[in-house]
Amino acid sequence: MIDSAADARRMTKTPTSAPEQMSESFALTAFFSPEERRRLTLDGLLNDLGGAHLPWFAASTPRARATSLPSLPEHLVWAGRTAAWVWTGSRRRPFYEAMTAPGRRWDVRRDALGRGVICRIRHMRLLRSHVSVLDRALVTDPARTARDLAMTLEHPDDCVLLAALAAQHRPDVERALSMLPAGDQAQASSRARRLLQQALALTR
Repeated sequence: MIDSAADARRMTKTPTSAPEQMSESFALTAFFSPEERRRLTLDGLLNDLGGAHLPWFAASTPRARATSLPSLPEHLVWAGRTAAWVWTGSRRRPFYEAMTAPGRRWDVRRDALGRGVICRIRHMRLLRSHVSVLDRALVTDPARTARDLAMTLEHPDDCVLLAALAAQHRPDVERALSMLPAGDQAQASSRARRLLQQALALTR
């Protein structure tokens, strides 16, 4: 499991500098007054990148999308639909979703990331090899993200996100098939396998 955010960041295989994001964010900052930036930052819609601000809806690459998210507390990793949005950009992020160590299945915490921001926290086993580091953000990798979406399908948009993942990260979605649990979750795994195979079939 992830022992700490610092542990996970040490595993990163991606560079940490992204000057193209900073130039984009400086340009976007000019559209808001200092008071507007302060309020939008408190509401989790703008994120301070050190003098510049980046709204999540303007980010155009996985790295920029990850950077546009609020900072998570220690031991949390962006997951589920939020991670799928980071990797594909195919849908507006419907809500914040993160993952942490085993415990209760999930809960909803208000104001964890900023005033009025709701974040769903899922408590599931998470291996270090399932986490990618994009600048300061920890995100479940595309394979783990596809696996989790298929296992916990809750909304029609989840199928859209699975299809987008298959279209943009096909080898990872194929790898997700081998990550499905067995045993007492066999029925859920069978449904998840079918959903992943359908998503892959749509992109042939």
